Amino acid sequence: MKTGMKKDIRNLKEEDIYNLILYAIFKFSGDPEYSAISELIYSVDKDSLLNLCSIFGGCTIKIPTILELKIFIYALLVYYTSKRDNLSFDESLQSLGIDSALRKNILDVYKTVVEVINEYTS
Repeated sequence: MKTGMKKDIRNLKEEDIYNLILYAIFKFSGDPEYSAISELIYSVDKDSLLNLCSIFGGCTIKIPTILELKIFIYALLVYYTSKRDNLSFDESLQSLGIDSALRKNILDVYKTVVEVINEYTS
């Protein structure tokens, strides 16, 4: 908020009030892990935020980046196409049109994905 500019709290939207509350939690705690929490209300709706707090309240969670998520999704797709079409890892990558620059990243997590699938299906 710019210096000298004050907002009338009665004019705040519901999400702005949650933003204010979450920011107050950060300020009160002094915990830097709460620094981004006040923006969460602009990413999820109120009910989702309350559900998140009821399930994960008090926990520290780490959210993957879009790139991390993409790499794991690609690894799963490579697994699926290699099994379905009887292709090698590289053939699966190529058949899916996945950028070869991601090959090492996908290969690194591929073994873990296979392990998780095997545990899940056993």
